[in-house]
Amino acid sequence: MGKNIDILQRSGKMRKSFRVSKLDKNELEIENTVTYFKYHQLGTSKIPRRQMLGHSPEMIKRHEIATMSYILKLIQK
Repeated sequence: MGKNIDILQRSGKMRKSFRVSKLDKNELEIENTVTYFKYHQLGTSKIPRRQMLGHSPEMIKRHEIATMSYILKLIQK
């Protein structure tokens, strides 16, 4: 390859495939539209778990920022 890339980010396709699928005052649901995402998130007997989403303080902060950004876009329409 010859490129200096972050681990598991050859094309960035999975990273770019996250979407807010449900958002209301009590719930935020995020999905990933690539078919192989679930194998990374949960792992398999042959592939180790490489969790993308979780509930770490950093991820919660990212969710808050994404939610606010999404809400602002809706308000500005």
